[in-house]
Amino acid sequence: MNEPAEALTSRRAMLLSAAANGLAFVAQLAVAFFLAPPMLRYFGRERYGAWSFIESILAYFMLFDLGMAATLVRYVPKCTAENDTNLMKRIISGCLLVFSGAGVLVVLMGVGVFGLILRFSSKVPEEMHDEAWGMTLVSLVALGLVLPLSIFPAILDGLGRFTLKSGLRTIFLSARVAGVLAVMAFGGTLVSLAMVFALTTVGEHLAMAVAVRRLLPKVRPAPWRTDREALRLIRGYSFDSFLAMIAGRISFKTDAIVIGLCGSLGMIPFFDMPSRLVEYAKNLIRSATTILTPAFSALDAQGGKAAIRHLFLTGSRYALYLALPIQLGLLMFGGTFLELWLKDPEYRIKGEPILWILAGTLGVGMMQSVAARVLYGVGQIRRFARLMLLEAALNLALSLALFPALGINGVALGTAIPNVGMCLYIVLNVCGMLEIEDRVLFRQALVRPLLGLAFLGAFWWGLSDSVPVTTWRGFLTVGASGVFFYSLLVAGIEFMSVRRMAHSAR
Repeated sequence: MNEPAEALTSRRAMLLSAAANGLAFVAQLAVAFFLAPPMLRYFGRERYGAWSFIESILAYFMLFDLGMAATLVRYVPKCTAENDTNLMKRIISGCLLVFSGAGVLVVLMGVGVFGLILRFSSKVPEEMHDEAWGMTLVSLVALGLVLPLSIFPAILDGLGRFTLKSGLRTIFLSARVAGVLAVMAFGGTLVSLAMVFALTTVGEHLAMAVAVRRLLPKVRPAPWRTDREALRLIRGYSFDSFLAMIAGRISFKTDAIVIGLCGSLGMIPFFDMPSRLVEYAKNLIRSATTILTPAFSALDAQGGKAAIRHLFLTGSRYALYLALPIQLGLLMFGGTFLELWLKDPEYRIKGEPILWILAGTLGVGMMQSVAARVLYGVGQIRRFARLMLLEAALNLALSLALFPALGINGVALGTAIPNVGMCLYIVLNVCGMLEIEDRVLFRQALVRPLLGLAFLGAFWWGLSDSVPVTTWRGFLTVGASGVFFYSLLVAGIEFMSVRRMAHSAR
């Protein structure tokens, strides 16, 4: 194994990268928790709902990524493992060419789409049109600039430089927090808020561009340095990635749109806040599993099927170690957290059912995340992308069908039901591809996390009887105590497992 490829697949490198990604996301999570209540109070439910409504529509314009970022995360480590700098240069230049054109299209199409929405939709109150239009224009211009620059964070991922990328993101996150606080302190509007997000996002991507230039001094991407062969490789892989991105947007970014169109903007925060808690949890664990894609790609380039199988089982086990306690915590204490966080019991009453429904998908969703990293890493995502589209279509249809009878709970069920079914299918499909028997999956990936979960559940249940979780002090005492002893148990389980394996190898 060559040195660059070993840096992508070594246990130490992957643990450091996972820790760096996780810590960076924890910082983002802390900021989100800190900022959400004051933002909601400052802007009010109606304006905050308008922000979420427009933000959900803007998320669809990120589809102009066209799957290029996933292409880079696939081919940069592959070219690194094969020492093919020339192909890497041509693929990066091809992605830059496509991204540059996409940036221009985003601005032009976005102006037309949002112009029609604001003119013919009654969901955004007329007195907010100017503010919503200004926010939209700022966000579209920023997105048009960020798209070409998006090749650089993807290259850092492909090189396994997650620690560097996380450090840069944390620096600009700090600047964003200062900007948002300044907006609220000086009486800013949604336009001012959009400016803060735009400037910090563009600055973050420019900093990553500088980092890539130093890491790859021989690679100077330019749109004219690509060729037809590189564009053909990009097109073949990025099209399937693009379909998966469309599916992801429909599955998880249409809920606010469905509620806004079928109900009212004022209903969105009661769904959005609990939904964000579950999404934060998923993103926290995905920040760790993201490091697996370049590792699987490097192993695939070297023909290491046995190593891919081992990494999949280990990655699934560790993802469950992270996911299951969070899932249990949301189910047991999520409603209390909403009330403490937002200082309004109405969010507990209306948001707790949303948490129970959406949090129920967390464990199986994180196993699917690891399985998806295998498919992206080895370049077999065609079936995955089409299955994701099927899930998205079922999600949208169920949400629309259930909303009239069940309201926002129906939207949550419409999201959760197809998600669980598709996650299970994809995990089992990857197990079949890697020739992993059910008993092996259960023994190596499921048993230990489930034992830890049983211990944690009993501990929390017993402690919460004597320490009420109705205050921040009680909540943090119960939560932190359980996580501390759970971590000790998991460390002990894994240590004994390593000892047994070492003894068997003698």
